[in-house]
Amino acid sequence: MKYVINVLVSFVILSLVTFIIAKGLGNPFAGLGSRGYLSSSQVEELKKSFHLNENPLDFLASLLHGGPPSLMYGKPSLTLFLSYALTSFSVLVPSFSLAFIASALTALVTDFKGNKVLNSLAYVPEYLYAALLFLSSWTLGWPSPLPSFDPSKALAYGIIVFLVEFPKLLQGLIGLYEDSERYLEEPLKLLKAAGLPKVRRNLAILKFLMIPFISLSLYSFVMLAERSVLIEPFISFPGMGDLLYNAVVNADITLATTSFLAIGLIAIIMANIASLVEKFWGMRT
Repeated sequence: MKYVINVLVSFVILSLVTFIIAKGLGNPFAGLGSRGYLSSSQVEELKKSFHLNENPLDFLASLLHGGPPSLMYGKPSLTLFLSYALTSFSVLVPSFSLAFIASALTALVTDFKGNKVLNSLAYVPEYLYAALLFLSSWTLGWPSPLPSFDPSKALAYGIIVFLVEFPKLLQGLIGLYEDSERYLEEPLKLLKAAGLPKVRRNLAILKFLMIPFISLSLYSFVMLAERSVLIEPFISFPGMGDLLYNAVVNADITLATTSFLAIGLIAIIMANIASLVEKFWGMRT
């Protein structure tokens, strides 16, 4: 119940902040009236149609009907965002899951030590890989440089996610092992004395660390989803990050506001799930 309340309170606060920011950005239709393209009454009608005259409660109520219309697309902004988010998560989830599995297997093989190369790769930012693929799209033609959905873009996005998250997750798992060594010392001595092979001992360690590793991975996935706006515009992948980037660049106030709110809410929900997993781990130990 505590985590549900946290999500609801955070949602209200985040909604108020995004609404205040959106109102502070001004009226995107003001130029039409000042230049004589539209009368003041027509400008006011446009503001009303796009929910730019609302109070916070009206804004929240509009989300239940798909959100205020996007200025660029003329469609409900929340509905539009969710369709793009589905495209993003269709790549993020499987590629991140692959990185999760690969990091666990690598930890088993290296006795939870990793190696210097993988440890250094954990500090390489995702936009560096995205920039390299952006350059290759124009020089090598892969992924497709055109701003449309293409299987090559999904594959390129998945490669970026894997290259970024695999070393980070591995480093996190190794850190968990190092933090838990004092708890594991005696049980490992007993397993070793019993003649249990090293592979079986490492599997026992991984099983012990799995719950905090899942919690750590959820936090990492939250940050990955938030950083989609740094990756997707580089490779023109039509996901939620690219949608938010275009909304900001084109001053689509309603779409940008709703997208900020939705991404923030996704992050809050997943962070609370990670905290719940972490609490379960604490109760178990």
